[in-house]
Amino acid sequence: MQWELDGLVEPGAGQARGFTALPWVREAFIVHAGIDPWPGTLNLRVAGDADAEAWQGIRSRGGAVVPAGDAASCDAETWPVTVTSGARSAPAAIALPRVPGYPPARLELVSPVGLRDLLELADGARVTVAAAVAPPGLAAVVFDVDGTLVDSIGAYHLVASRVAEPHGYVVEADMVRRALDADVPFWPQILGDRAGDDAFIATLRTATRAAWPDILRENVRCFDGARAALQVLRDAGLRLGICTASGGETFAALEAAGLFGFFDAVVTAADVTHRKPHPEGLVQCLARLGVEPSRAAYVGDTAVDVRASRAAGLWPVGVLTGAGDGASLAAVGVRRLVRDVASLPRVFGLGG
Repeated sequence: MQWELDGLVEPGAGQARGFTALPWVREAFIVHAGIDPWPGTLNLRVAGDADAEAWQGIRSRGGAVVPAGDAASCDAETWPVTVTSGARSAPAAIALPRVPGYPPARLELVSPVGLRDLLELADGARVTVAAAVAPPGLAAVVFDVDGTLVDSIGAYHLVASRVAEPHGYVVEADMVRRALDADVPFWPQILGDRAGDDAFIATLRTATRAAWPDILRENVRCFDGARAALQVLRDAGLRLGICTASGGETFAALEAAGLFGFFDAVVTAADVTHRKPHPEGLVQCLARLGVEPSRAAYVGDTAVDVRASRAAGLWPVGVLTGAGDGASLAAVGVRRLVRDVASLPRVFGLGG
């Protein structure tokens, strides 16, 4: 259900920081809203009578229930939302404690980032809080592959480590994730003083290509729940597509799992002149699907995916299974976060 209301930023008491740090609280918000909470909440007061009436109607219909994880805590309800101030927006979730006397005009927002800093909010600032639901008339969902449908980030780390180790370099997993999230050249980050040695980098890339097929075959698999989620989307009449910046190297995992046949259009690096975050690939994919951008969503795991989605006019959805995290995706304007692709039917109003 689509709704929105305005709120005014109020000072907090500082008590929510400990609450959002509790393991069961963190897990609950990841499950229900894809939010790995930043410490603390943003406190709002509902702005006016019309907004107060809207909020009471939303509360009366109820949100997802977050059961108390210990005897000292209370149950809560949550609603995934988008918070907007001017041209900036961020994903969040309303956290409503089930306690007697809780102020009816108060909203507490949990987000993967500090909303005050990201949205540049001072006390008294007006923000819009809207349900983080798919656009009306949704007709298509386009997917990134690596880190979204296919669990391949660990394999990228493994191949980079094997290639770098004989030369005395250590590759940390976060290095791989950061490079993939922002789509920046990988080897110059690793090599330090030899970052400008183009011949050495060419040697490493050649070794990577040679090692990749065996590592891919042994370590890359589709995420659990992907098939069931795709089936629900297809059964609902949605057209499905793929838009990836890769050459399709990990498509073998999709084919092995019998998932490739779900997709009506596939666009890879071989089909475009400009890589993501340029919108060319998504525009081409939607043209093949015969769907306008305003009626489509793009599901990806990186900041590059979100930027491409926004540039092409699709509704950007971020999954937490790949290279990006909630904070990096929020910083570039993702509209909805989810734990994994298995959660997508609920996001698109198709059950759960």
